[in-house]
Amino acid sequence: MRVFYGKALIATLVAVAVAGCTPDFEPFWKINNLRVMGIKADPVVAKPFEPVTLTALTYAPGEADIEYDWSWCPVRTSAADDFRCPIDEEDLAQLMEEANGGGEPEDLEGLFDLGDESEATFVNFFEPEEVRQFCESIQRLFLEEFDDPSMAQFLPGGDCSEGYEITLRLEVSTDEERVVASKRFLLWGGTDEYNHNPVIQDFQVRPREPEDFSTLRDEAGWEIAQDADHDDQWRSLSGEDPVKVVADVPLELRTL
Repeated sequence: MRVFYGKALIATLVAVAVAGCTPDFEPFWKINNLRVMGIKADPVVAKPFEPVTLTALTYAPGEADIEYDWSWCPVRTSAADDFRCPIDEEDLAQLMEEANGGGEPEDLEGLFDLGDESEATFVNFFEPEEVRQFCESIQRLFLEEFDDPSMAQFLPGGDCSEGYEITLRLEVSTDEERVVASKRFLLWGGTDEYNHNPVIQDFQVRPREPEDFSTLRDEAGWEIAQDADHDDQWRSLSGEDPVKVVADVPLELRTL
């Protein structure tokens, strides 16, 4: 009788513990609200008069309708104020005229607006030399104009010979939610030394510890030579050939 009650008590405690440990929050990997997961620019650098297509990977619960609002800014922006541009078109026109030695500012109204479609297009109207001159001038004149050292956080860094970095801003919204995202983007400065979108050629896995290769070979059927060096233990992953793994054997992953 004592054993019966002991087993019953253990079963009851386990049931209570399991019920009490059930999480009341979503797992970290589950997306359950409006999200901008990435912004793609194609090509990745804006050369003169070559259209750049901007697309965003978005998610809305229940396939809700998403509204888009694209814009750009000639300086860096901050998440602290929803990536809003700290200057407007009138400020930019004034800075450009001062950089060019004076004169009446141009009318740039609406220049920063890129539309409200799911896909946007950006066109760089500056030649490489103009981009470099503008980069050097705006870095100098921006701080002089605002006379505020704290504004330095908004200035694009780097070498102006590579180009000039602007900021793209995307605001997406549904009837219930609103999200703002941004991406930095380069106006071409005449050099080919700039970043490109990577092309993934292969995805590979290997045992983290070299001595574990024998376990993977013997128990999971990995084709690894008996005398293979650690650098030769990588195995390509593909959807057509699933790779078996072994419990408690840590692995390393890499892309090429």
